Amino acid sequence: VQLRQKIVFVEGSNHVSGRDEVPEHITHHKRITKEQLQPLLEKASIVICRSGYSTLMDLVALNKKAILVPTPGQTEQEYLGRHLHNEGVYYSAQQKGFNLQQALNAAKQFPFRQLNLQDGLQQYTAVVDEWLQNIVR
Repeated sequence: VQLRQKIVFVEGSNHVSGRDEVPEHITHHKRITKEQLQPLLEKASIVICRSGYSTLMDLVALNKKAILVPTPGQTEQEYLGRHLHNEGVYYSAQQKGFNLQQALNAAKQFPFRQLNLQDGLQQYTAVVDEWLQNIVR
């Protein structure tokens, strides 16, 4: 089955060789700025990306559904991908044997639980307040 929906593909590197044949429904960029990426993320119905910390923070801030593909050997990305998948926040799949159609089909059934940042901020503030009170004593 060939995907026909509109796709924006950002490689993230200028060192990758050019793509000779890119189907019309795919817009391909080797690299773009954060300012160029922001509106693309905002419009996206789902994002497929690595599971690096700053990428995850962008996804959370924009409240985006995502399929995470951790960089093999990057233990933090592998951990975050696995943890967020197990928590039902983001779907995560390994790069080895990755199948886009299977991942998109699985994502249709995935819960994509929204992180409640307000609760997290309140918990963080309470911990910091307690810590500060203990220092002052």
